[in-house]
Parts: sequence; structure tokens; C-alpha cells
Amino acid sequence: METKNTAAELERRHVNSVEVRLAPQAGEAESSQRTIEGYAALFNVETDLGGLYERIARGAFTESLASGDVRALYNHDNNLVLGRTKSGTLTLVEDEKGLRFSCKLPDTSYARDLSDLLKRGDIDGCSFGFTIEDEDFETREDGSYLRELRKVNLIEVTLGCTFPAYPTTSISLRSLEQWKESREREEFRSRLYIAKLKLQLMAM
Repeated sequence: METKNTAAELERRHVNSVEVRLAPQAGEAESSQRTIEGYAALFNVETDLGGLYERIARGAFTESLASGDVRALYNHDNNLVLGRTKSGTLTLVEDEKGLRFSCKLPDTSYARDLSDLLKRGDIDGCSFGFTIEDEDFETREDGSYLRELRKVNLIEVTLGCTFPAYPTTSISLRSLEQWKESREREEFRSRLYIAKLKLQLMAM
């Protein structure tokens, strides 16, 4: 059963898949040409959110990338911008694996700090913030639930998250409860309809 999240609450997920590549151009300082590349999200990979599994469907970001303006942030801080799709300093592309990003770092103190931390291996992942446009749930054989994100609105890509966590996992669980309630209502209406048909047949 397909459901739609109308609450539009921000959720965040973490991916350990960042690479650092230095690409200075001739005659320019190395610090002005640092580029970070990696995957902000991976398709069809199940994540255990604690009592609920989740995966991102291929193409979930297509509409968002076509119409949105996404920013790359340092540690989820809106004041520390690393790049932006509108300015061309952040590039986001969906491929077979997931949502790939490339961010040209600015020549700022926090961007230089981030580059050094990544090179040292102190930080090796990134996060992305999003709201849900379309989702679906299914019950698995072991009784657990799988949430599939079919369409999301990408808000941010964050680098420099030292301790990745899922502070908004409760949103996912609340969405699951809403889906359960919706399914129970549909099942009740279905049983009621069958009962009415039986009564009509008996009356005939």
C-alpha cells in the first residue's frame, strides 16, 4: 500500500562513502580547488533504524533534483555552507548505485578543517536531510517492517558529521503507525462490505 507523508518533517540518514580528491588548477592555490566526492545515499540498501528497516528506491531523488536547490553543509550547520547546486559548486547525480555528489570546497577555515579531517580519516561519511513525498511499507516474514522511500525532497547534504545519528527516527516509526492504522481501516471496510453482500444474498 502506497502512502504519502503530509507532515513534511525533516529526516536525516548517514552514509559511509566519502572520498577526498585534491584537484588544483595551474596557477591557483590548492586550497581553492579541493573537491569532495562520494555518495550521499545508496539505492536498495537496507538500513536498520531500530525496529524498522528502510531502503531508498532508485529514482527517489529525480523530481527533487530537477526542481530543488540543495546545499552542502558542514555538520548540519546552515551558516557553514560548503556548496550549492544553484551556484554550481555542488553537483548531484543519480546513477545505478545511488545519489552521487561532488562539492568544490570554498577557501574558508571550516572547509580547510574538513579537508584535513577527511584526509586524516577522522571523518569518513556524510549525511543527507530530506522530507518524504512518497513511501510504502511491507511486512516481512520475520514480522519486521520495511519502509521504502519512493520519492523524497532533498534538503541538504552534510559533511563533517563526527557522530552520525538518527535523531528523527521517531518520524519513521510514527509514519509506520499511521500506515498500520490506515491498513486496519481498509481491512475493516473490506470486512464490512463482504458482510453486507452476505446479508443481501441471504435476503434474496
